[in-house]
Amino acid sequence: ILSLGHGENPQRPLPSLWFGFLLESQADLSKSYTRLNPKQKLFVIREAPQTALPKLWNHWSITHLVFEKDTDPYARERD
Repeated sequence: ILSLGHGENPQRPLPSLWFGFLLESQADLSKSYTRLNPKQKLFVIREAPQTALPKLWNHWSITHLVFEKDTDPYARERD
């Protein structure tokens, strides 16, 4: 899942060349995933992760979330 809604201004559109490149890249990535596993697919959700993820967890009956925490000084300062 790639979220495009993490604080951007929805009234400010992406430049068309960049948007076209982004869509083409996402389509290619989704096809690559599907070739590896036919049940696998890339979903692009255009909503803030804080609201989109809980909805998707409920829809897909997801019960656990696993992530890696950066412990490097650079990552702690960045995040």
